[in-house]
Amino acid sequence: MRRFEKRGSGKQDRREFLKNNLAIGAAAWGSLLFGGIDSLFAQEVSNFLPDLVALKNGEPDILFDKGIAAMGGMATFVKWGQTVVVKPNIGWNREPETGANTNPLLVKRVIEHSFDAGAKKVYVFDHSVSDREARKMDGGLTCMSLRF
Repeated sequence: MRRFEKRGSGKQDRREFLKNNLAIGAAAWGSLLFGGIDSLFAQEVSNFLPDLVALKNGEPDILFDKGIAAMGGMATFVKWGQTVVVKPNIGWNREPETGANTNPLLVKRVIEHSFDAGAKKVYVFDHSVSDREARKMDGGLTCMSLRF
């Protein structure tokens, strides 16, 4: 048998070439038999849901409502009976308006949507960088967590 190049040189011989092309042909014919010609080509997605939504200029809870609705609702991510962990950034001794901590209204809305989607339990926690006793205000998250 004549070879184009020696084995191991990165080139295929005739036998490898035929095996690879027969495998590709068999896969194409199989997809034609089981899914039709359309299964070989990209399809338009009619129910397109984005991977990312960016919203600005508004209250965090209202923006979350709009954003999660655009992504198919919280039920897209939370299934009935699941346990959900929400990990906001609440570790700093700063007001949420400074941007160092997650706004409590946003955290509250995420918890509400999780329960509405069927979550069995929702846990909210973070590790504080600031000393808890030294913090005068945690942005209202402690008071909010007592209501759930």
